[in-house]
Amino acid sequence: MQVKSSELTLQIPRYNGLRREHDKISDDS
Repeated sequence: MQVKSSELTLQIPRYNGLRREHDKISDDS
């Protein structure tokens, strides 16, 4: 469980970064 929690913590910022990039592209379009 602890390992999974750690993985999620690392993946969340990554996922947010991708979404933020996508939003920027949408704004430019």
